[in-house]
Amino acid sequence: MDERERILAAHYGLRHQLEKAQEELRELNTAILKHLANPSTKTREAVIEEIVDCDILFDQLTHLLAVRPGEVGLYRDFKINRQLVRIGEVEHVK
Repeated sequence: MDERERILAAHYGLRHQLEKAQEELRELNTAILKHLANPSTKTREAVIEEIVDCDILFDQLTHLLAVRPGEVGLYRDFKINRQLVRIGEVEHVK
């Protein structure tokens, strides 16, 4: 996260950015639905734009929630490994 995002996070605060994340996730969902219904360059770009909006907010939320370094990575690894087990790519993951 760069300094610009820190400034935005500090300015708006946790509650506002949590609510903004909900809004951006709804917009991402809408963009995905439109792309699924009628894929095109335009709908693809709309999905990408909404992913970026969400990604920016996720970084700010990680900062505002004081997520420890590596904490997200631990959850990410756990969830990816669990999914690999579910689809049968691996028997079990340590």
